[in-house]
Amino acid sequence: MTEWGTDKKVTWREDLIKEMASHSDPGPVIAVDPSEDVLDERWDPNLYAPDVMAWTEQRVYFDVNDGQWDRLRSAPRNPPTG
Repeated sequence: MTEWGTDKKVTWREDLIKEMASHSDPGPVIAVDPSEDVLDERWDPNLYAPDVMAWTEQRVYFDVNDGQWDRLRSAPRNPPTG
């Protein structure tokens, strides 16, 4: 989570780097939807967050709005079965 509740504009790339580190995901990012440009778009965390999804070999990263803040979360690309 990046500077939520402040006037600082943030990028998804900043949050993606932190979320990847929290899961020891070394990357690289292999795909981004809608495009990699959205990762560097600066946005106000109090007003607007563009939709984004990103994939690495290990995880899928996606934006979640918890009713107050937008943030990135992730899930394993190949969850364990059984």
